[in-house]
Amino acid sequence: MTDKSINEKNEGQPVERWSKPNIYSPTAGAKIFPGFQVQCGTGYNGSEWSAEIYTGPHKLATLKGGYNGKEWFDFWVPQDLIAPGTPFYFKVDYYLFPAWSAWAWSADFTMGLPKPIIRPPSPVNGEHNKAYGRGYPNATVRLYEAGYGGVVHGTAVVDSDGNWEANINPPLSGEQFPMTANQVINNTTSDWADTVEFPVLRKFIYTDPTDNTIINRKPTIRGVGHPGASVVLTEKNHDGVIYGTATVTENGTWESKITTALPVKNNFYLAGQQRLDETHSSWVDLRLHVLPLTGELDEDLDRP
Repeated sequence: MTDKSINEKNEGQPVERWSKPNIYSPTAGAKIFPGFQVQCGTGYNGSEWSAEIYTGPHKLATLKGGYNGKEWFDFWVPQDLIAPGTPFYFKVDYYLFPAWSAWAWSADFTMGLPKPIIRPPSPVNGEHNKAYGRGYPNATVRLYEAGYGGVVHGTAVVDSDGNWEANINPPLSGEQFPMTANQVINNTTSDWADTVEFPVLRKFIYTDPTDNTIINRKPTIRGVGHPGASVVLTEKNHDGVIYGTATVTENGTWESKITTALPVKNNFYLAGQQRLDETHSSWVDLRLHVLPLTGELDEDLDRP
């Protein structure tokens, strides 16, 4: 024991106090986030520790615990005790019979805001999709293209359980869109979230036949799309009949032999969509002039 003075926890009676603990973590200048850990060493096998946490002269909380048979103690500060952007400090001491130690004071800190988390995404079509993740309750999450902070691609407020979901605003460039985010609360902005690559499922392209082509009722339709996606062909605004399907190959090409004969019609609009997991691309239309097959009557042609 080294400090003979008034022991604050012993009704003001003069006693000899144990040396103050060493605060190993957090150290001065460290970034502090809600729910941080304090680690202290004592050099003695004490039985109890206590901590008081302050913002300015206002005491936010007193925390206590035991650590029998150890020469160190640690504890976690409750996540909701100190709001992001709040300046604070703390002091700690420990008890070893018959007295409490001197106080050890921390450096001055300001509570930080952790970066949000973006969950691994399903493919998106670049037009109307959602992103999901975790964040700090009541903070506002903002989505950006990684490396380009000028365009906000979606915002969301984190709910009380720490979850958020945001509509993704177009346009999303490329086949893999690098998404990042930050979050803001109490005029405090977090660091950037870890970048997550969003596979972008766009409209496919018809390559054969081309628009305004005369065809028979069972042509082969070809195009390019997203590798691994499924292609579905139907009539524009009438998707009850599937006229053909295909799977896009690894090199991005697909072809579908029409299995259900197209109706004989001028200005038949073949509508196509590609699908990957739970994501559907936008529809793309191809205007065709469908003639009868060999042996069918020309009068069956529905002329304008």
